[in-house]
Amino acid sequence: MIIYCIMKLSLIKGEELGMQDNRVIKWQDTKDPVALSVGPKFYQTVSRDPVRTPFQWSAEKNAGFSNVPRPWLPVHPNYERLNLKRQLAADRSHYKVYKSLINLRREPVLRDGRCQVEVLNKWVFAIIRSLKNHPNFITVINVGPKPQVINAFKLLDDIKHMRILITGTHSKYNVGFLITTDNINKIRLAPHEGIVCLAA
Repeated sequence: MIIYCIMKLSLIKGEELGMQDNRVIKWQDTKDPVALSVGPKFYQTVSRDPVRTPFQWSAEKNAGFSNVPRPWLPVHPNYERLNLKRQLAADRSHYKVYKSLINLRREPVLRDGRCQVEVLNKWVFAIIRSLKNHPNFITVINVGPKPQVINAFKLLDDIKHMRILITGTHSKYNVGFLITTDNINKIRLAPHEGIVCLAA
């Protein structure tokens, strides 16, 4: 969320699902030349194979990646619960957050606008994107281990309301929720939670 609201970046395979490195690849399954060159004692410290495992399409055999008896690299053991098919069916998912962020990048403000970062406290900061004759986009993120409460209307002058466009997978806020001085002028963010808002 931080990166997509600041700059233009390409997507790395599996990032949109929250796929994890497969750090339990055995020596006999290792394919990385550098890892093979250092031998079975140290191969795990240098191997690039953990980030190259098959994409996790579904909970089917080999994560739906292939129907061969044994893929080139082993599928991550968590594929039955972490896969694209499951995330497409969920109301909220890592994939859907990424898709929303990518779609939001089409906005002129995020493509060409000014970027300002405001530190609100030790754990919370805001990314404010602005462009003349366009509404502002504000991303607020709690990077800390505890809930944080911040005053949303101290971020910019003359904000009348903020509409939430994107939330994390476990946020208590719903997309479309309107934050105003009348109903709630403070945002409570769970640990490691971020939201993207349209300010007007």
